[in-house]
Amino acid sequence: MMAFYLESLSNLILVTLTQINPSEKLEEYDEVYKDGTHLSGSIRKFNAIHYEVLGKKLTLDTNGIQDIFHIRNHIMAHSTGRDKLESYELGWRPVNKNFTYRKFKNLPFVYSHFTLKEADEILMEVKEFLTKFLGLLKHNLSEEQTSEWRPKDLVDWIEKR
Repeated sequence: MMAFYLESLSNLILVTLTQINPSEKLEEYDEVYKDGTHLSGSIRKFNAIHYEVLGKKLTLDTNGIQDIFHIRNHIMAHSTGRDKLESYELGWRPVNKNFTYRKFKNLPFVYSHFTLKEADEILMEVKEFLTKFLGLLKHNLSEEQTSEWRPKDLVDWIEKR
């Protein structure tokens, strides 16, 4: 669900702060990893927001956020369509892994193997990224925007655990 949350938030902030339509092509903000893969659209939008608001490239580490989109795209949404599966004593696993994690090296490659431990790691990554990202923009945001876009419920939940 965090991928959907990040998509929605990046669209909202992009339109509100820059007046750039989220469906417009974002080639000028595009980045390609060394292995030839592109950043997810939401990360490209966060890059565009940062550049349009502050006039410089975003330097925050987005590898964990990219991993969240890989989980959504390669494990949840299209796992059997992209991977051959084999059975083993614990269930099913991909024969050929089409991706590697950029930050979360120990996360599973099969949805049913995810536990609350992995969910906590993902939630913490989203909280840390958004807190740092919005912190970079805070001098260009209104108090209302800062309050509205801050992941308050996520921060509160993590702090109360």
